[in-house]
Amino acid sequence: MSSRALFLAAALLFILAVGIVVFSPDDTTTAPTSPSDGEPLTRTDSGPYFDRQHFELAPFESLEYKYRLADNQAVIYRWRASAPVTFDFHGDPEPEGQDRSYAAGEGDTDGGHFHAPFAGVHGWFWENRGSETLSIELQAATVAGESVLYRDGHVTTQPLSCDQQAD
Repeated sequence: MSSRALFLAAALLFILAVGIVVFSPDDTTTAPTSPSDGEPLTRTDSGPYFDRQHFELAPFESLEYKYRLADNQAVIYRWRASAPVTFDFHGDPEPEGQDRSYAAGEGDTDGGHFHAPFAGVHGWFWENRGSETLSIELQAATVAGESVLYRDGHVTTQPLSCDQQAD
């Protein structure tokens, strides 16, 4: 089974697993509230979200890319780099607290699933310690609605869109 097919299968299982939580009947964003309204029950802007990012890192350049997750929210992810890159997959509690590293090292690919052990921002620090520019491709599926990019001294927060599709 190809890594793409494996990623898509994992994403589908993730979506099914969180479906009960995402589509819970006591959720106030589900509309209309009953089938008698004559409209189908639908979910508005609540995920799941499929995120795909492409980053270029010049020699000795770094960045962090994270998702804002509630306690126990999940992410299924896969990233690939065109050359070995130093990475640290970690989380920072919000509003404050001690960060926690989940995996660190040097490599050109990683993937899996992750459940946040606490509310906060969870994701990757990547640094190119090589002499050539490299690229990183990230694919993720999550119910988190927001990503945060830390790069060149700037912090960019971006809502994720339900309209994005996995390839």
